[in-house]
Amino acid sequence: MQLQDETARADQDLYRKWGKTVLAKGWTSTPNLLLKHAGPMGLDPTETLALIQLMRFWWKPENLPFPSITKTSQEMGVTRKTLSKKFSSLKKKGFIEEVKGPDGVIKYSLVGLVQKLKEVRQQDFLGE
Repeated sequence: MQLQDETARADQDLYRKWGKTVLAKGWTSTPNLLLKHAGPMGLDPTETLALIQLMRFWWKPENLPFPSITKTSQEMGVTRKTLSKKFSSLKKKGFIEEVKGPDGVIKYSLVGLVQKLKEVRQQDFLGE
């Protein structure tokens, strides 16, 4: 019950800060560790934004995101080719993994990102 109360208070604070108009289309939760350590983790700004875009569609742990590359690239202000290259780079670096569903749709697992952030947190905790 305490978690629900904390969540409700956080939601209220969010609406007080941003207002209903701004939040009408939703919002995305982003770990501060990602924002703070993106550069040291080897991410460039476009890769970081690409990860945040994937997180935008990752509402439940079991439901992997599968955004449109074309639409996402337009929203980011980059070409489709650039975003495809960034996704390839993120796969190579171990931040994301492509998972082809039984319906043939490519989804993206962010387990690698989560693991890397846990490692960063551990190093941060140990003071390294």
